[in-house]
Amino acid sequence: MVKFSKLSWIVVIIIALLPFAYFSLRLLGYPILAFLPNSQDQSFLDSTMGNWFATMVGLITGVPIGLWINKKQQVLQEQERVNSEKRISYERKSKVLILLRNELYINKQYLDLLIGKQNEQPIITIRAGMKNVLWRAFSDSGELQWVDDPSLIDKISNAYYNINRLVEYEHRYSDPYFDSAVSSLGGKDTYAGERTVKNVHALRPSALETINEAINSIDAELKL
Repeated sequence: MVKFSKLSWIVVIIIALLPFAYFSLRLLGYPILAFLPNSQDQSFLDSTMGNWFATMVGLITGVPIGLWINKKQQVLQEQERVNSEKRISYERKSKVLILLRNELYINKQYLDLLIGKQNEQPIITIRAGMKNVLWRAFSDSGELQWVDDPSLIDKISNAYYNINRLVEYEHRYSDPYFDSAVSSLGGKDTYAGERTVKNVHALRPSALETINEAINSIDAELKL
């Protein structure tokens, strides 16, 4: 197979060089047409060689140009593909971050209100209804892969860590025994959910701080 390939290339080179050799000999005046019987045959051969010569010149000049154009098109297509992937990635990331920001902002508004009220009326339990639906959905579906900044993910996950803890505590508010009266060892009457309320009150300020940090980081990423 290797020998056949080399032989093929030799044949191609000879065929390509033949018209060049023909016209070179014609210009030098060598009697290469002496075997032809008349001038019409000579004209026909000259015409044939001329066409052949033109074809070879076209191939020699056209093939490199064609290859260059093809390579240029491939580079442009690859660049277009890369730009398209970047654009899609940015759009998906922006959509995820905007939705998470909206959810975080709702939680921020709740906490701004609740922290003030718990300071004024520390005994009253307020069921805020903290939201973590979008964060859970994006985590389960793999949409968070579009957010490629580990530092940003860290800040958002810290905020939702505190949100999830508040959600867990606030679910206990619905326990039927939550408001039941109990007596402590010291004889002071209290209620069953007092410890939960204290934990929630203590956690809300730090949760609000991490939420604000996450929102600010998202704004910086999206240049809002």
